Amino acid sequence: MPQRQWPAVVWTPMQVHRHQGQT
Repeated sequence: MPQRQWPAVVWTPMQVHRHQGQT
């Protein structure tokens, strides 16, 4: 899994927003 091409910082904030909206 190439972390350079797919950094977790890109989807990390997206997941947090989704959790807040569902709560």
